[in-house]
Amino acid sequence: MKRILIAVVVAMLAIAGTAFGYTTERDYELIIFDQALRIAELETEATERGVQVATLQADLSAAEDLAKLVTNADNLRAQIAGMYQQISSVSGQLSSSRAELARVINAVRNFTAMSQSVTVAMGTVSCQFPRGTSMVPTIRSTDMVCSTRAAAYVANVKVGDIVIAPLCGSTSLNVRHRIYSEVEGGWILKGDAYSSPDPCITPKGDVLGVTLFVVRDARW
Repeated sequence: MKRILIAVVVAMLAIAGTAFGYTTERDYELIIFDQALRIAELETEATERGVQVATLQADLSAAEDLAKLVTNADNLRAQIAGMYQQISSVSGQLSSSRAELARVINAVRNFTAMSQSVTVAMGTVSCQFPRGTSMVPTIRSTDMVCSTRAAAYVANVKVGDIVIAPLCGSTSLNVRHRIYSEVEGGWILKGDAYSSPDPCITPKGDVLGVTLFVVRDARW
């Protein structure tokens, strides 16, 4: 490429030399030498410019990578903030669960102590969850009902007491109903959830047990 440029320059100089009076070979050599130096300088400058362009392209690529890193960092910060919010929410739920567990443990301890004292004072006490809804709202499905079959208590029940007795003489179904009234031959029972009493008389001798107390919301 350089040789071609030099040849072109020589031809142009030959024409120009004729026009401007350059006649000696030395004159042509000096002109060619100057032009060759100029071409070399231009090629060096072009190379340097190429290096600068490559450097700028590398810097641009690095800047783009940095921008991506900044964007990724912002996304990560947002994710971390969300995780902190979730941790805070879980911590709150954990605190509530711990408080509820402490309440339940305390209730169980109180119930155990109460049951022990009642057993000593009243004989055998049995506690269970109701299987029906006939005594709602006095006794609900989440409540624990404690009763005794001690003869001293069964023999002294009165109107208003909640007793355990066979339903209308049944041999397979016992109910826990309130004594609604006393009639000749026994008791009339009624579930608190019902508007009418049971359709039969329960002999006093059929009363099997009497409710002592109800533990509210013992089931969780």
